[in-house]
Amino acid sequence: WSLYVPTAAMRSEAVSASTIQASQPSAMVGNTIVRRGAAQTCGFVTTMPQRVSRRANCDLPEVRRCSWLMTAPSPSRRCYSSASGPSSARHVNPCLGESLSLTDGRTLGYHLYGAPDGIPVLYIHGVADSGITLEGKEDQLAKDMGIRWIAPDRPGVGKSTRQPGRSILSYTDDIRQLAQHLGLKRYYMFGVSGGSAYTLACAKMLPREQVRGVGVCAGVAPWHAGRRGQTLKIMYQMYMMKYWPTRLLGKTRDVYVPLARDPDLTAMANRFREDLLPYMDAAQADAYKETDPMQSAVRVFRQYYAQGIEGHVDDMRVLTRPWGFRIEDVGYEGVKLWYGGADVNTPPGMGLHLARRLPKSVYKEYQGETHSSLLGGGC
Repeated sequence: WSLYVPTAAMRSEAVSASTIQASQPSAMVGNTIVRRGAAQTCGFVTTMPQRVSRRANCDLPEVRRCSWLMTAPSPSRRCYSSASGPSSARHVNPCLGESLSLTDGRTLGYHLYGAPDGIPVLYIHGVADSGITLEGKEDQLAKDMGIRWIAPDRPGVGKSTRQPGRSILSYTDDIRQLAQHLGLKRYYMFGVSGGSAYTLACAKMLPREQVRGVGVCAGVAPWHAGRRGQTLKIMYQMYMMKYWPTRLLGKTRDVYVPLARDPDLTAMANRFREDLLPYMDAAQADAYKETDPMQSAVRVFRQYYAQGIEGHVDDMRVLTRPWGFRIEDVGYEGVKLWYGGADVNTPPGMGLHLARRLPKSVYKEYQGETHSSLLGGGC
């Protein structure tokens, strides 16, 4: 459920439900408009681009995450390498992004990209991801199109204080406070992969007069929706996530957490290069280490694991247990959903499960697209 910005085509003008219904091929599933076919158009924000490209981070052998993952975080804005806090002078990662002090005393970290005065879109990242994933060419693209990306990090990620025992619904108050802090009167919600649950919770809980539109790309469905369409390997990982998350993330804890905290940014990249060697020769690995996907993966992992694996474990627990609300009770009309026809992480069946329970939703399936290609620039 690794989440990266969707590359599903988004038209520069909003496409109404009636417009999409008239497009072919299409069908009605209950009160949901369903389209299948090649990547064409599916509007979300009035000035959304036809193409929002994202790096294929999921294509890296060890960087690829279909997985998700306890020390109390430091109350300061710096992330330390061990439970002992700042005693280790070498291993300090300051973490990137802005920060907001919440009413309960926690800190919420967030990232701002795109046009400062553009249309605000709250980006809800996936699991083993961070709002920092929008850094790079997406930043300039959003500036060119008049989009303002606002991408918060969930508790336990980056500068965001971990919140033991948190729930999906409790996260909506963090988003409410962030919107208030930024003076947002109206905004869009957009969640990918494991961020779908939080996005739909926001659609349910936040004021309808403020939320102008909601979109989900390659989003996970509740556990009871089933595993149909996933490979045996993914199913195995899912059950490990649900019942033994810390065991699943043992290597991440032992290898990637220290690298995430190392002030030397090249340490993580060098490790990723080693992970690539079974799949390519040394020259190819050296070249790939300098590419945009690799650099993006380094930024994301350093942000996501700076506090340890606890934020990952928390995400696993809340997403594989009851979400605290029924999809039928979200009640937000016109949610748009984009899924890859060949996705074995969050298969089309998950999208249809959501679509059938969301009023007047619009479901678009991209034939032949996988989880990583849909989120990573394949469309």
